[in-house]
Amino acid sequence: MSLFDKHNKLDHEIARKEGSDDRGYNAEVVRMKKQKLQLKDEMLKILQHESVKEV
Repeated sequence: MSLFDKHNKLDHEIARKEGSDDRGYNAEVVRMKKQKLQLKDEMLKILQHESVKEV
């Protein structure tokens, strides 16, 4: 599974757990959000690395 797919899957799981009223916000959701940020950081590093190669 690609980093983007993992990020997208986490995003959907977080939204489902939180619900439209954010009542599902808990430690598990916090952990998932941190994991999502780590994936986003990894994707950013890859994009930055690739953009430097093109210059």
